[in-house]
Amino acid sequence: MIIEMCGLPASGKSYLINKCKFDPKQFGDRKKLFRMVRYRSQILKIVPDGLPLKEDYNKLRTFYKEYPASSKVFRQKLLRLNYAINCCSSNNFILDEGPIQYITSIPFDKKIIENQMLRDSIAILCKDEPLLFYCKCPVSLSMERLRGRKMKGYMDNGRYDIDDDRALKELLEMKRLNIEACLKHFRGKIIELDMQSSEDENIRIIKSNILKICK
Repeated sequence: MIIEMCGLPASGKSYLINKCKFDPKQFGDRKKLFRMVRYRSQILKIVPDGLPLKEDYNKLRTFYKEYPASSKVFRQKLLRLNYAINCCSSNNFILDEGPIQYITSIPFDKKIIENQMLRDSIAILCKDEPLLFYCKCPVSLSMERLRGRKMKGYMDNGRYDIDDDRALKELLEMKRLNIEACLKHFRGKIIELDMQSSEDENIRIIKSNILKICK
């Protein structure tokens, strides 16, 4: 089972997961998910029991080929994530960057195309996701936090490490629109978290909903 946190950069996805302090024996994180599999391009089409993933692999490749200028790094991450999810389907993971985040990183500065290829990609990558938390955060707050990270000397994503406020705002607005376009096709339960409200309340909401589906 995969539980995903999605939202704008610096919206607080990783922060909330860390604050929830889930038992690592019960829930793995993104790093553990990727550590559990040895990724090689020649075995992307195979899962441990030998069933072919060729059809899914080709659908994902067809999706990202619509965005030829997108980062090769995020294309590889998308394929790697699909392989990892299929290899580790018997385990539970809470991801601060999951399928929706990776999908919306591919168009990057363009509006995502809402077509069958997008719907197929979401269905493939989110098939083991019964629950997703959308960390809703105003673009202005995301910008403020990104600036704070830069002042402290680190940035999570070089794409947003830019000094032009107008350009940064446009990128973040596009990210928000693309996330919300993808969420329309997500088949599991979506819970919105107001990232301007009480931290304790958001932690309570996350814990209570995860416990419900884990009973």
